[in-house]
Amino acid sequence: MWTEEWLSISHIRQIIGAGPIGLVAGLVAQAYGAHAILLDLVQERLDFAKSIGIEYVINSKNEDAVARIAEITDGEMAHQVMKCSGANAAVRSTLDYVSNAGRITLTGWPKTETALPTDVITKKEIDIRGARTSAGEFEEALDLIYTKKVDMNQILTKVISIDEAPETIRDIEKNPGDYMKVVVRIADDPNPL
Repeated sequence: MWTEEWLSISHIRQIIGAGPIGLVAGLVAQAYGAHAILLDLVQERLDFAKSIGIEYVINSKNEDAVARIAEITDGEMAHQVMKCSGANAAVRSTLDYVSNAGRITLTGWPKTETALPTDVITKKEIDIRGARTSAGEFEEALDLIYTKKVDMNQILTKVISIDEAPETIRDIEKNPGDYMKVVVRIADDPNPL
């Protein structure tokens, strides 16, 4: 995903998707001194993101995201764009949000293939990569959580016992907007994080 080394040389992060992965990506970026710009279509998610300290939020359904990112970055655009959404349109839009010689990281994947204009990728000299397992970055991630540089409790909706898991899963399926992240407690540790 992003390491401290990468964030030290590029300071404007734009994240598509205000779910758990996008929120944590924004918090990590800010923990390393970068400016996070979070995009989503759901205003309640963006309001939540703002309430936990995400610097900039954009409702891409209601405002021109390209123009707003250009305004925030003085026309430079985002040095790093991270797509944390499974929408095909989100994949394509990363090319509009990223700066010249910027980086795009794709984490969520669409169900179908996305056509991309390779001429734009070449002209802007964009580095595109996929990220799924964050190999080699677990120690750094654990340190961010342990030191509370990134407070994971901010996105924690509920802590449940293993016995409560089936009912909670059914409720999440019925009411996905009521949940951000749920921790299933296997032992009787009152502080899972």
